[in-house]
Amino acid sequence: MQSAYRRYHSTETALLKITNDIYSEFDAHQSTVLVALDQSAAFDCIDQKIMISRLQHTFGVTDQALNWFVSYFDARSMFVRQAGTSSATTACNYGVPQGSTLGPVFQLIHCPSCHL
Repeated sequence: MQSAYRRYHSTETALLKITNDIYSEFDAHQSTVLVALDQSAAFDCIDQKIMISRLQHTFGVTDQALNWFVSYFDARSMFVRQAGTSSATTACNYGVPQGSTLGPVFQLIHCPSCHL
């Protein structure tokens, strides 16, 4: 059940719904199984080379469209800044930029079985 980023939904409403569903099934003498998956860092784990390969070979993305995806991942870097001091910049070969519009799409392509 997705509650994040939905108006009038929160973790509290999600938990209330799940609890209500479990109690309702219990009252109806039905078996209930709850599977909880934490995908909070899912976008950080995407291998960009595998993603490009999957776009090309599984989904048939070629030519200019494939080059656009390659450029989206190409030459990304990251650093940490704390109290005015910055770390060295390092290449970012995994993950999708946080808050990106394409992030959820890449997650679906990367792991289609994760989204039942």
